[in-house]
Formats: sequence, C-alpha cells, structure tokens
Amino acid sequence: GTRRMSKAEREQLITRLTREMKEAAKLLEFEHAAFLRDRIEKLRRGENPSDDANETKPKKRKGKF
Repeated sequence: GTRRMSKAEREQLITRLTREMKEAAKLLEFEHAAFLRDRIEKLRRGENPSDDANETKPKKRKGKF
C-alpha cells in the first residue's frame, strides 16, 4: 500500500537521491542522473514516488507536461 512519507523521511530520501545523482553524473550516467533529478523534484513538491516497483527504469516521456 502507499503510505505517506513523513517530512523527515522525505528529506532523508532527497539527500540520498541527491548524493546518488551526483555520483551518477560523475560516472557520466546522465540519463540516470536526470531520472533521479526528476524524482527529487517530485519529492520537493511533496509528491510521493513510493511506487518504487515501477519507478526503477526511466520512462521515455512523450509530451506528458
């Protein structure tokens, strides 16, 4: 089930993802870094991307904005 994250949990996740993103960028894995950046943005907006099962692969977005 989807459980709301506490603010502390979200901050922790943002920190971890940010570190992971910088690591990915250093390894020139820009697609993965961009994917992580999108997740961080969502978290900052207070969305809850905890459907991690289907969040592992970056989806090619086609005009979803």
